[in-house]
Amino acid sequence: MRKSTIVALVLSGIVFATFACGFVANTSITSSPNTPMDTIAVCQIPEIVKKLGVNRNEGSWAAFAFASAGERSEPESVVNLQYSHENGTVGLDWVLLAPRNVKDREKFSEFVRTQKHKLVQKEANGVKYLRVEDGDIVNLGLKVMKEMYRLTDESKVEIFTDGFE
Repeated sequence: MRKSTIVALVLSGIVFATFACGFVANTSITSSPNTPMDTIAVCQIPEIVKKLGVNRNEGSWAAFAFASAGERSEPESVVNLQYSHENGTVGLDWVLLAPRNVKDREKFSEFVRTQKHKLVQKEANGVKYLRVEDGDIVNLGLKVMKEMYRLTDESKVEIFTDGFE
């Protein structure tokens, strides 16, 4: 396991503890990912993922934190959805650190299967996560947000990034 992976996973635990936002990444730290860059509208996510893909920087990532429509943004209710570069491919990650992600694991897995995507369970340094790399992962992430958690295009989500601008 690369040293940068260990650093990212340790940092992910810190981010989770502080902001309930977990991620897995193979990257060196180039920014301060435990502070959200901003809040963006759900409809802006495709632009962010496009930038991530164009960048091609191994280990770069963008994570989005949000609560289901109508719920308060509490540590137990925050969902984390991440797009990251891993082994040369951009994928959609469901990191099993945040309580809501752990609780909704089966719900997420079933949703992904109904959308005809292949879900792979992975683990890095003791952190388990589910990853999707096939098909239109941008649209899949948007469907997760909109259909599973009732967000709209205008809903605001926190964004955390590392390894690209």
